[in-house]
Amino acid sequence: MDQTTEETLNWKNKNLYQYRRPVDDCMNCSRRTECLAGSLGSSQLLMFNNEVGRLRPYSTGQNVYTAGENFRGMYVVKSGFFKSNSVNSSGELQITGFHLPGETFGIEGFASGHYNYSVEAVETGTVCRIPFSVFEQNNSSSIVLVRALAGLMSNAISHDNELIFSLAKMSAARRLAVFLVDLSSRMQRAGFSEKDLTLCMRRTDIGNYLGLAEETVSRIFTRFQKQGILTVNRRYIEKYNLEKLKGIARDDINAEGK
Repeated sequence: MDQTTEETLNWKNKNLYQYRRPVDDCMNCSRRTECLAGSLGSSQLLMFNNEVGRLRPYSTGQNVYTAGENFRGMYVVKSGFFKSNSVNSSGELQITGFHLPGETFGIEGFASGHYNYSVEAVETGTVCRIPFSVFEQNNSSSIVLVRALAGLMSNAISHDNELIFSLAKMSAARRLAVFLVDLSSRMQRAGFSEKDLTLCMRRTDIGNYLGLAEETVSRIFTRFQKQGILTVNRRYIEKYNLEKLKGIARDDINAEGK
């Protein structure tokens, strides 16, 4: 086969693939720029796309995996919301994080070979699984992916450490304000409207994550609403004053209108 014929066949195969490709593949995914796939070029992305596992939807309360399971890859949230949790030696459950569209979880399994936390769907959602094999291939794609993974892990560690350190010494109101400010930023990054803030998690889960009683969380929401800082409608915060929430998070004594 001469070079011209081969190039023609490659062009035809590429365009035939583009015509037939499923709507949920990497090339069509609206989350691609937030995923590791966003670091890849066109040819690299085609190979990466063939390695990614697209799993069936998970319904509310269904586990993606449980703590102790063997590592099968890291996960990227495509739609819906997920939460991770662990159980201590006394049998107490601790919420360790919430995962929004475009965000990843399961990275800790790279080192240990198993997952340290259980992850379940907060509402019906879908995820993609990126196997470890894509990082082990001796090609340009794996080099790019390893660098992107290192950056992602560094950002995740910095974010978690900063949040945990700040929450440890804060009042209940400041903890909730910090949580809402952080959630607002992440949801906007995921493409949600900056005007609305979806509370995808229950008050119980928010309290567990922040180290507060559910009653305390509800009481602070009521107080914030009376002060005109936000308006809550069931699972949605329809209106909120981000600057005032940031002020409370900074412990500005004037933020709550006192």
